[in-house]
Amino acid sequence: MRNSNPVFSAARKQEFSDTRVCTYKGVAFKTLYYILMVLVGAGLGILLMVLNPSLGVAFLIGAFVVGFISSMIAMMAPRAAKYAGTVYCLCEGMIVGLLSLILELVIPGVVGVALISTIACVMVVAVFYLTGLVKVTKAFIRFLLIFSMSLLIGWFISYILSLFGLITISGDNFGLSLFTSIVMVFLVVLFLFSDMEQIRIAVEGGMSKEFEWYSSFGLVFTIIWLYIRVLYIVAIIMGRRN
Repeated sequence: MRNSNPVFSAARKQEFSDTRVCTYKGVAFKTLYYILMVLVGAGLGILLMVLNPSLGVAFLIGAFVVGFISSMIAMMAPRAAKYAGTVYCLCEGMIVGLLSLILELVIPGVVGVALISTIACVMVVAVFYLTGLVKVTKAFIRFLLIFSMSLLIGWFISYILSLFGLITISGDNFGLSLFTSIVMVFLVVLFLFSDMEQIRIAVEGGMSKEFEWYSSFGLVFTIIWLYIRVLYIVAIIMGRRN
């Protein structure tokens, strides 16, 4: 089964030296490790912003650049995902932490709701996948790819048209912003199903234990993306209510 997550797609093409096989327990522990790195990064980012806001902004820009580079390294050189993934999670944690802090100050309670919603979403996806209510087939992957490309092309065309003044892209439209955000969350949820299927294939296919780092990174990569999108939706709804 082919997976559309770039981390998994790149890793499957690699040859690994570790003769031990990938296990669900190993993937789970490495996923928790990456999540811990995200939390550490978030804590450092928030602490830095509280102590020195101007320095916090500078670190935010630096974290974005380093995080992007490290994610590219993990995708193009999967053997380095153990280290590049750690750097990415720390940097992304800083970004997410600072973003969460800013939104929490503007809209109190938004972070708590977003965290609970994200955890609930991941749990629901896991239950649906494990019980077989949703099966990741070739048709599923094909739909995911078509859906992703359609959104990308649609947004690109809209951006080009907005440059010529033919349409106006504005975040002030509550209905449009909410709709597009929900569509994005739906897309991320599809990727979560795809990631879980890739992990199953890796474990049941007896792939190298080194693949645990890549599969865990790919899963956490998607979960971070999900949290950011959910946070945006919650901010839109709670902001309008306030």
